[in-house]
Amino acid sequence: LRLDANGQPRIGYYDQTRGNLKYAERRSGAWVIENVDTTGDVGSYCSLALHAAGKPFLSYYDATAKNLKLATKSGGVWTLVEVDTSGDVGQRTSIGVSPSGLPRISYYDLTNDSQKFAELFSLSSWNLFKVEESAGYQSRVAAAPWREQEYQALSRDYASTRDFYDSLLKRYEEAQLAESHEGRPRGQRLRLL
Repeated sequence: LRLDANGQPRIGYYDQTRGNLKYAERRSGAWVIENVDTTGDVGSYCSLALHAAGKPFLSYYDATAKNLKLATKSGGVWTLVEVDTSGDVGQRTSIGVSPSGLPRISYYDLTNDSQKFAELFSLSSWNLFKVEESAGYQSRVAAAPWREQEYQALSRDYASTRDFYDSLLKRYEEAQLAESHEGRPRGQRLRLL
């Protein structure tokens, strides 16, 4: 969701039923909805940004081709561009517009398990950067059995420490009770009837 200069909402979204990328804007109190890309299963992980002049930019994932794509609208016509086609790329997109009016996109590269960044630096050339490798996920999966063992050891330690504490507490209470009985004056007799 983005608001244009007049405060009107604009939305880019994935129509999961049809597998299409759609765009909606509010005009004169009514929603105007357009099909942006209908080729295959396209539009998931959609992100919308607006140029200062109101021109929409939509970054999204093409699940059929497994690519990052960009849609721009100018003069009432949508232009579709493949930004990155190097493997299974384009999930979790987030788009912004540079001060010079060019789109910049952050997205996930599933093939290399890394976060990437793309910026348009001329009318048809993209700079693609790897931001960070997400090897953390793979290492967490590999460490899962070890973490389970560590958790079990901690649970055992906690249980034995709790039992030891309970026995100390019981002995302390017994000692307090014995001390309170010892403090009674002597010479009192107990009578049985």
